[in-house]
Amino acid sequence: MPTKMIITLGEEATKKYLEIAREKVTEEIDENCEPSDMPISLFISANILYDSTAVCDGNELGEIQVDFINV
Repeated sequence: MPTKMIITLGEEATKKYLEIAREKVTEEIDENCEPSDMPISLFISANILYDSTAVCDGNELGEIQVDFINV
């Protein structure tokens, strides 16, 4: 049976991501540059006792939720 992995950033992590993205895009536009991508690094713990987290542009965004569902 195929499985999907669903990754969800919580409200606080999403807020932090958008703040970082706005600041970076604003700076790039002010310098007449085309806005660059905003990569997110995910650190997914194989142990359910530890939190999975996301990092963007060197800033920890916070906890993420990882779910596996059968499709």
